[in-house]
Amino acid sequence: MKKTALLFLLLPLLFSCGTGNLKDPEFVKVENVTIQNASVQQSTVRLDLQFFNPNNKSASIKKADGSIWMAEDKMGDFLLDSTITIPANEFFSVPVYLHLDIKTLAKQALVAFMSDSVSFKIDGNARVGRKGFYKTYPFHYKGKQDLAPWLEGLKK
Repeated sequence: MKKTALLFLLLPLLFSCGTGNLKDPEFVKVENVTIQNASVQQSTVRLDLQFFNPNNKSASIKKADGSIWMAEDKMGDFLLDSTITIPANEFFSVPVYLHLDIKTLAKQALVAFMSDSVSFKIDGNARVGRKGFYKTYPFHYKGKQDLAPWLEGLKK
């Protein structure tokens, strides 16, 4: 009887913290691209992935990881291991460190000279939640990306 009463007390709390009909954040653009570490084999690039949260609730990202692709080439893997606040109905940036293969980067530099945008894809997982309840969600984006921020960052 006590377990049933406890369940009925906790049920409204769980539903009030639930995600309901939340929409996925919308990828906007890549910005603030800078080379952090360069070597003959691999470079580390810091970049901000900007998103828009269309929901009227804020949340947090505790961890995210995945891969970034340009055209059909995998540029590298990224990892976010710090907490990012996602404000309600606002833009937010997720700083990530991308480990790039130099050969792939050189190939994409040639693509940049021939075009001002390229097919861009992100695949990954993020641990998102609020009020202490977190769940891992897959995220995917595929679209065209302006290469200007990448080129500006690589010039520095």
